[in-house]
Amino acid sequence: YSDNNFLIPELVAGVQYQKGTYSAEVGDFSAAGSINVNYLNVLDRPLAKLEGGPNQFGRALLAASSRVGEGQVLYAAEAYHSDGPWVHPDDYRKLNGVLRYSRGNQQGGFSLTAMGYSGKWHSTDQVPERAVLSGQLDRFDTVDSTDRGETHRYSLSGEWPTSSAAGLTQVKAYAVDYGLDLFSNFTFFLNHPVNGDQYEQKDQRTIFGASVTQRFLSRWFGRDVENVAGVQGRWDDIPTVGLYHTRARQRLETIRQDDVDQLSGGAFFQTSVQWSNTLRTIAGLRGDLYHFNVRSDGPANSGTRTAALASPKLSLVLGPWKSTEVYANWGLGFHSNDARGAVQTRDPKTGQPVRGVEPIVRATGYEQGVRTLPF
Repeated sequence: YSDNNFLIPELVAGVQYQKGTYSAEVGDFSAAGSINVNYLNVLDRPLAKLEGGPNQFGRALLAASSRVGEGQVLYAAEAYHSDGPWVHPDDYRKLNGVLRYSRGNQQGGFSLTAMGYSGKWHSTDQVPERAVLSGQLDRFDTVDSTDRGETHRYSLSGEWPTSSAAGLTQVKAYAVDYGLDLFSNFTFFLNHPVNGDQYEQKDQRTIFGASVTQRFLSRWFGRDVENVAGVQGRWDDIPTVGLYHTRARQRLETIRQDDVDQLSGGAFFQTSVQWSNTLRTIAGLRGDLYHFNVRSDGPANSGTRTAALASPKLSLVLGPWKSTEVYANWGLGFHSNDARGAVQTRDPKTGQPVRGVEPIVRATGYEQGVRTLPF
């Protein structure tokens, strides 16, 4: 469900990306990678765009910023539509809105950002190859034309950076209201020859989170050292996460429906030591704690699980020589599993006993490489 359609590209000031398990600041799913997206605080001039193209593509964007007192207000609205190449048009409709107040800069200031996104679409899933080869279906056709989806994401976030003799302190907090209602039919009439195999996936949750990070410089054994330490916390309140058997989006059977609370917290410390002009090391340690509480419609799949994990990291960097570095990275990380899978003891469809998965799963990464900036 990693949907980035709430982002408006014209407002992005920069994107910092990381891959691998090598940064102590990044926790869950670090092995898959992570990005940090920064929005602009001020636009040079108001922006208006009206775009169109094939397949009923259309997009309108209005964005501007204004000075209010000692700060700046950024506001933007986006509307988007596309049918795609499908025989049964996507009719994808997206609305985006942003309102952001900021003052100061990255060394000291304040920002508060409200964002809203909603999207609706018709789905075209995969089709049987034999039906396409026989001419029964077009390559862009569908077996079940009633597949649909809709989602929303409304968020409020704040950031407070402060510089002092102790270094740079960053406090962040956020709240997100998220929902997804998705109808898909991947196996057509394989399991249910009469009513078909359409399923509805529903996820409704509210997310609250915060972090405090401290960056500071020091000297160890006569060497320049750059340090970062921090704590992070998040609570997912998920009153409804369900899977249902449907026909033409009408529910026929509840396969399972759950109420989930997921709490997670992490603490980390990372230090970078410049041992010489051509040698530096980066070492870090991260600890994470997860707690799952699942209240299922089936008592056998209700319960709680708690798990903790420590993740050390180490990097060695040689260089630079003519803007070129050689590096080696190693680190342990993890990814969290679905809370429902962590506590379940019975298959919700068959009733057969099953073994629960681990709440959080270890990931190991290591790499060697070269970085160069010749121009």
